[in-house]
Amino acid sequence: MFVVHEEIQLLLTKFCKDFDIPPPTYTLHETKIIQDVQYKRYRASVPYSGIHTSLEFVGRYGKNDYDAKEDVAVSLLLPLLDTYDRKIRHLNYYHVEALEEELWKAWDKNTAFEIENGLLRLKLDDFKME
Repeated sequence: MFVVHEEIQLLLTKFCKDFDIPPPTYTLHETKIIQDVQYKRYRASVPYSGIHTSLEFVGRYGKNDYDAKEDVAVSLLLPLLDTYDRKIRHLNYYHVEALEEELWKAWDKNTAFEIENGLLRLKLDDFKME
């Protein structure tokens, strides 16, 4: 059994191709060594987006090239998705959607309890006044 996980870098490249945007470029921005572990961070850009400007981001540090590039690819992809009014749906999207629905149900129940509690307190106050 296996799980398919599509790389964010690949999604970004496909998105750019679908919307006739030049592909993203990744440039090593900085390298740090902390306790004998090398961390890298990348700068990535796309020269054009739907708002006719360049997008450029510097990602967070990663322990390898792949992780560092994936991080900065997310930073590029999110504003492009917003600009073109697109979304990426995957399994986690549906989990979050289900959790949000449960949260709203719980909030509705809590609100109903708070209203009922407030009404009972008013009745109690009226009872104490008599």
